[in-house]
Amino acid sequence: MTDAQFQAKARDIAALNGRGGGFFYVYNLGANVVQKWWINGSSGGGGGGVKPRALSAAATATQSPVESHVRVEVDKAHKLYVIGGNSLRPIYNVPVQHLSIPAANGKSTYDVLLDNNLKAQIESALGDTRTLNSIVNANVLSSLIDVAQNATNVLGLKEKSFLLFRVVMSDGSYMDYSLLIDDTTADAKEESARTPTGQLIPASQSNIRGVWNGTGENLGQLVDYLNQLGVPIENVGVGNYITEVVCASSKCSVRRIQR
Repeated sequence: MTDAQFQAKARDIAALNGRGGGFFYVYNLGANVVQKWWINGSSGGGGGGVKPRALSAAATATQSPVESHVRVEVDKAHKLYVIGGNSLRPIYNVPVQHLSIPAANGKSTYDVLLDNNLKAQIESALGDTRTLNSIVNANVLSSLIDVAQNATNVLGLKEKSFLLFRVVMSDGSYMDYSLLIDDTTADAKEESARTPTGQLIPASQSNIRGVWNGTGENLGQLVDYLNQLGVPIENVGVGNYITEVVCASSKCSVRRIQR
């Protein structure tokens, strides 16, 4: 990024901020660069919410020196970003068998979503030190610890730095779990739950909407799961094969044919 691009980004942040002025940091972790800009000018055009509010035409932008402790934050995050595959949130695919949880044998992500105890066992296993060391490279762990233990957090990079585990169940369905390096248990990201072919598994009954295609996948598990959630289901057609599931307003239609 050029200085002009950093300045433009700082102006965008100032507009989103709503005040239209102040000091703003802009960083590029890949390049290990951080800049600090003073934006002097009030917002124009009124309006609230999250939409950018245009800065006044008279608004000026001046680059300021970056404090040494902020540079240290970026240096440490840059190291993690590079080691982590251009991400502060390196992701690891983990077959559930690797976690040695007897209760997970033969289970699917549908089962995990319906069983808080099983989900808690997976979250706990992912935070276990021996399990963690068997999955994650030592250099990644070291870099995460450096970021987490840094004395300052001006840029909020600590909260943005964590591990992601994609736990793949025996049927191929999966869900992501996040782990902050200082925590002893992971946190299930239920909105990330997917079928073996990558189709969304709704985490709850509320506001279920979407279309699920049966090509290359048995949607019987999905329909059983929706039934257990208490979702009203209407069968369209007769047969043992589900070609499509269509949900809107928390109601679902199941299209069946005979095979």
